[in-house]
Amino acid sequence: MVGATTTARNSIQHAFAAAEVYTWLRFIGVPQASAPAMTQRLGYLNEWVERFVKWPGDTPREVYKDLANNQLGILTAVVVEDCRP
Repeated sequence: MVGATTTARNSIQHAFAAAEVYTWLRFIGVPQASAPAMTQRLGYLNEWVERFVKWPGDTPREVYKDLANNQLGILTAVVVEDCRP
């Protein structure tokens, strides 16, 4: 991520974090049908907590972008999992 803009860096971090959470949930035995929704809900929780601990807080546009990047991370993790032999 050397040379990436702050916005790009944040997007990559959100996608990577969501993929990691999904992978860990699957590793501990959460069914594939439930893991994406659980990961997305944890993303919602993260954004909700950020409203209170981060100053200044994210704008609604930033929150939507973060949640969209979470969905991309989940999708990527699902595709990688399904492509394993």
